[in-house]
Amino acid sequence: MFDKEQYRERAYFSQEMKVSKYELYREDIRDMTDLTVSKMDVYMVINVLQLLFCVMLFTEGMPKPGKTPLWLHWILAASSASGVLYFVLSRWECIIAQQPLLPTVHSMENQ
Repeated sequence: MFDKEQYRERAYFSQEMKVSKYELYREDIRDMTDLTVSKMDVYMVINVLQLLFCVMLFTEGMPKPGKTPLWLHWILAASSASGVLYFVLSRWECIIAQQPLLPTVHSMENQ
């Protein structure tokens, strides 16, 4: 009789520990996704500023057409265009990285 009570208490305690372990897993995943989303927001601001600097360099920073050789214009235009492309793609990746995380977290909370 005494052994059955201890066995039952141990089984209940084991179930409670498993439930609390999975609650901690869910909390960790929620914290990680919140951290990822907040970091992507910071990266988004930095990317927009760098994109603005590239566009300003492309529009206002080009040398005068008659005073510099033509090949230098092409090199500056190509480097500015590649910078704009890089920052547009990184901004797009920030947006994509944020979207799939949120439904996953909400579905895990409801289980």
